[in-house]
Parts: sequence; C-alpha cells; structure tokens
Amino acid sequence: MAAESDSDSQELWDRISQDDYVKYSVVQCFYTIKLILALVFDKDGKGERIYEDILSSLGKGTVQLDFQLKKLALIIQKVTSLTGILKEVGIPERKTGEINAGLDLYDAIMLDFCSANMRFQLQFTGDCNESANRS
Repeated sequence: MAAESDSDSQELWDRISQDDYVKYSVVQCFYTIKLILALVFDKDGKGERIYEDILSSLGKGTVQLDFQLKKLALIIQKVTSLTGILKEVGIPERKTGEINAGLDLYDAIMLDFCSANMRFQLQFTGDCNESANRS
C-alpha cells in the first residue's frame, strides 16, 4: 500500500487505520523490523538510528521524501532472507550466511531505501559515533 501510494504519510496512515487487521499488521511489522535492525546493526548504533529516523519522518510527514517506499519489497525480501538464515540450527555455513544476509540488508536500506539526505545523516552520525568512541 505504501509503495503504491503517492499521498502523504498522514493520509496513508488514515487509510491503513481504517482496517484494524491491516493497522495491527503494519504496527507489528514495524516493531519486528526494529528488533531485527537492533540485533543486526546496533553494534555501532545504526539500527536504532534508522528506526528513530523512520519514526521522525512519520511524525513530520516526510516519510515519502526521506525513504523510497517503492523499495519496501526489496527490504522485505532481504529481511525474509536474513530471518530464514537466523532460524537455521546446526549448519556450519550459518555464520557466513548471517554476515552476508546482514550486509545485503544494510546495503538495501542504505543504498536503495534511504534517500540521499537520509544516507548522509546516517553516515555522518556513524562517523561522529566512531570519533567519539576513539576519544
């Protein structure tokens, strides 16, 4: 629905909220993505930062400017791939698969899903955090 919508964030949310099942599903997906981002990327704080930026964009009504919603299907595909690998037990190649799937998800988020301005903000924040940790 979001990928096909040209309307603003509030109008999109109003449409989603008309159906309780859809609203519940969207909220649950959002929190699941938050957990995955935290588990995969929060060594350097980027997962929490991406999540906060999504919340901020939703609050400001700029989500269509900050993120390329047409790329949501790609993000969902990458998350599905990662979760499929994470649920595997006893497979020697799992660690390599986790790393590759995590990097694929990160690249899809940074290069495909985030706008150029959002990528800059995330990169700048990461650089600042890295500098602070070295001090």
